[in-house]
Amino acid sequence: MRKKYLSALLFGALLFASAGTFTSCKDYDDDINNLQQQITSNKDAIAALQKLVGEGKWVSSVTPIENGFTVTMNDGTTQNITGINGEDGKPGTVITLDPTTNNWIIDGVDTGVCAKGEKGEQGEQGEQGEAGEPGKSPYIDKETGNWFVWEWDEATSEYKAVDSGVYAGSTQIYVVEKEGFIELNVDGTAYLLPTTSDAYTVEAPADQVKVVFETADWTKWNSNNADAKTLLKKFPELAEIKKDAVVKQGGKLPLIVTPASIELDDQYTYSLVNLKGETAEITVSSPVKGLPEGLKWDGDKLESRSADASSCLWTLNVEPAFDEKKEEYKSTDGRSSLLVENSKGTVVRTAYAYTVESADIDDDVDVIPDNTSSFKYAETIDVLEAQEDGKVMFKLKNEYKGYVVLEATNAVQVEKYGITIDGTKVTIANMPVNETQIDVTLKLTAAGLNGSVKSSEKTFSITQGVESVGMLADRAVTLNVDPTKATIRWNLEDLKFSPVQLDNFFSGDVTLTATREKDDKKYVAYNGPITWYNANGQETIYKSQTATWSNGTAVTFGINVNGAVRGAALDGHIREQFTATEYELTLTSMKGTSVIYSDDATLTVSNPDAADILRLNPAFVEDGVLQVSAVPTGNNVAYDFESGIIKANAYTTALGVPTFTDMDYKTFVDNGGDINSNDFANWNWIENDELHVNTWKEGSNVPANEQHMYKVRKIRAQYPLFNNPNNKITFDFEVVVKSQVYSDDPTKVITFDNDKLVAVYGGADGSNKVDIKNAVKSAVFALGSDKGKSYTLFATKAEKIKATGYAYGNTVGLTTPITEENEPNEPVNYMLDVNNMLIELAVKDMNYLGYSGDKILAAQTGEKKFYLTEADYLKLWDSVKGQDYFKNEGIYYALKDAAAANKDANYTRFIAYATQIKFQEQKDIVVGSTTDKLADNRIVSVAIKAVDKNYAAKFIENINDFGGNLNLNAFKGNSVITVKDQLEEGVSETSTVDMQLIVKDVWNKTMYVPFKLTVKTTK
Repeated sequence: MRKKYLSALLFGALLFASAGTFTSCKDYDDDINNLQQQITSNKDAIAALQKLVGEGKWVSSVTPIENGFTVTMNDGTTQNITGINGEDGKPGTVITLDPTTNNWIIDGVDTGVCAKGEKGEQGEQGEQGEAGEPGKSPYIDKETGNWFVWEWDEATSEYKAVDSGVYAGSTQIYVVEKEGFIELNVDGTAYLLPTTSDAYTVEAPADQVKVVFETADWTKWNSNNADAKTLLKKFPELAEIKKDAVVKQGGKLPLIVTPASIELDDQYTYSLVNLKGETAEITVSSPVKGLPEGLKWDGDKLESRSADASSCLWTLNVEPAFDEKKEEYKSTDGRSSLLVENSKGTVVRTAYAYTVESADIDDDVDVIPDNTSSFKYAETIDVLEAQEDGKVMFKLKNEYKGYVVLEATNAVQVEKYGITIDGTKVTIANMPVNETQIDVTLKLTAAGLNGSVKSSEKTFSITQGVESVGMLADRAVTLNVDPTKATIRWNLEDLKFSPVQLDNFFSGDVTLTATREKDDKKYVAYNGPITWYNANGQETIYKSQTATWSNGTAVTFGINVNGAVRGAALDGHIREQFTATEYELTLTSMKGTSVIYSDDATLTVSNPDAADILRLNPAFVEDGVLQVSAVPTGNNVAYDFESGIIKANAYTTALGVPTFTDMDYKTFVDNGGDINSNDFANWNWIENDELHVNTWKEGSNVPANEQHMYKVRKIRAQYPLFNNPNNKITFDFEVVVKSQVYSDDPTKVITFDNDKLVAVYGGADGSNKVDIKNAVKSAVFALGSDKGKSYTLFATKAEKIKATGYAYGNTVGLTTPITEENEPNEPVNYMLDVNNMLIELAVKDMNYLGYSGDKILAAQTGEKKFYLTEADYLKLWDSVKGQDYFKNEGIYYALKDAAAANKDANYTRFIAYATQIKFQEQKDIVVGSTTDKLADNRIVSVAIKAVDKNYAAKFIENINDFGGNLNLNAFKGNSVITVKDQLEEGVSETSTVDMQLIVKDVWNKTMYVPFKLTVKTTK
């Protein structure tokens, strides 16, 4: 069970959590805030209890109610506390100890488990008995849901958890009654509330606390030693220590006292008692509020440090008795509990957490000067305390604390700089304002706990930093492909240096660093010199301009923030390029290892807006949604998104490729969606950063997660910027997959010539036949890059080859014949490369292709770029097709790898563009050209159907041969309908038959295009 005594919520107590850590009283503000967020229903009640206890009130009774308790204070006020997620209708649980049997009682049920040992006491802060470890509070076992209580184990002298057999259900709130307190547990968090006016508790700050005092035999003392004489002059009492005497130091015991209003004084008594009930021969006294200097945690051991006093933490002095026979100081016999008794006789105690023991010091004292010898100037410096950078002038080991002598040994320095010594502190009264560094020679002499003595003399460089009046201001910048447009600048005068400070500042090497921390690692984006600009904004060498600047001439300095350049290494930290995040900027002037000046600021780096870099190609967008119409392979549509996204290459040409995420699927998974669900979102549309979806599936029983076409999907693209794969920009858009052929209004994309839909009975001259192929007036693509372009609905393979007249694309360089399976891409009005991107013309080829001189000049100067058009490609093709493109026995072959002798300039030029298709001078693709196209493999089948088969049989020959459907293959089928030779009875001279042209495309979409067949008796 998670237990946290947030008694500070009620009366300002301090909680120590697990071993080796502690929480200050002030930290309870955060605990209270978290509690109020977690238990919003109890907010007012808790606040009211806090106020009442703060006014000196206490709890008079706690009454169970539905899912909680009513807490009644001694002034008659009440507050209801209810558990979170508690079982409706179940009152709060009350846990007590039977005064006779000492068994745990849960809601009146005797568990049969005794909490009291032979000499034990009851409850964690329960009734005072003979010495024994306090009991622990019951808890609910997560696996069984039963109450577990604590039973004293005589064999191990410890408490052990025992299953009470009492089911807790969904209990979330319960009370454990204790001596002077109730422990109110709400949803796993425990609060101690006083039930008397003078109730108080004490706790050890950890499960185990080792209080250590140091001892040594005084055997190394030699009063004739020069260093010993130095010490005796200041500390004559050292001469009174007898040789071989045992010398002791240290021994501080920390304690938590609640409520914080309790003030320990000499009216309280303290003792340490072990598990056997024996009182240690150790005097515990002299309470001091807070942690005094010389106390810190190191695991379960307390060692030297300074700490702020806490209103609920106390430190007691530990003075063990001396065993004359053994000539050593007493220690505790195992773990002990601290007993505290106030003037009213109220005794409280901690758990068995404390051990008091000695540490023998055999080694001699050592005085260790800092090896860097350079320290930042302060008027007074304590040579034993660390400066901001963590450096200490002298370190001591095995010293007899307090017995040290510091001396300034250079008389010239003492007089020149006004050096005085007070204890371990050196004061420099006359630091020269025009010097950045002075030398001070110091000697430290120290006594060891064993009587040894040691001194060390060292000359330290004291560097004078520049404390400017101004500050380095924070900056924000947006990365740009041109770093000169992403600058950070400051005015030198804003730092408000005095002339002497400015001179000192420039006497060192001035640098700027930009670093950030993440996951306990430091990343460096910039570490180097800054650029200086004179009053005219011209870059200059700053050291030669110092005099001018100091006279007030405006000067700026800074760097260009380059997102494409990796930073310089800094102290082994990780180098990186600038990314969109916050950096710590540090402006530093250094002379060797000495810091003359340092100031920090925050740099906020942003990426350009996605809209300035990326946008959907407007040619493929309807109502803001990208229309995808890629030709499927089998039953799957695969699409490279970059075909539909226009990007600024200068920003997005990067180390790495863009990534795409199906946001509908991601949201479904992130929200814990069932993988077996038929939910529309339960299908990842992205595979290897391409769109992969199903073609159309007929039928109302197709699961929603398999219906992909004509459904809008949310996609997120992330493009790396500035050749930095770690710096990505997010571009969100929507996509829908549609057929290039299908339209929900078929008459818009396929139209008929009604004059060619007329047949005559008995027309021997062929007028009794209707060729649907000829009757189709126009068929145009409904979507895609060919949108609005017409295609031949009934084209055969031979017609297709004849129409193209040449082959190109992905067959270039192959010797495989052009067949149904490896047929080359169709020619289009613009050229894209294999990645569906525009292909820039080389300037050297533009003259051959017939471009004008002004266009060639524009390309040479970079004013404009030109891209390969279809006309360009055809000209290149014509220059080589006679060499390696040939027809043999009716089979066309693609351009093959020519022999070396044939690889002339024309061939080389053609190969450079052979896999490309056309684009215009602008980036936006223009659709809607009327150039004829072939339907190629986008049409699966074409069929004809009579709406009313029986009626149509009166007019059409052999209607039963195809069951009302005339199946026409897009390349091979017969498209002719033959009218009967004579009229049937009841048939008028002119009749119409309702027909449908059934077009099925490769996306599995089917269009039913209506038309009317007119039958006449005469022409």
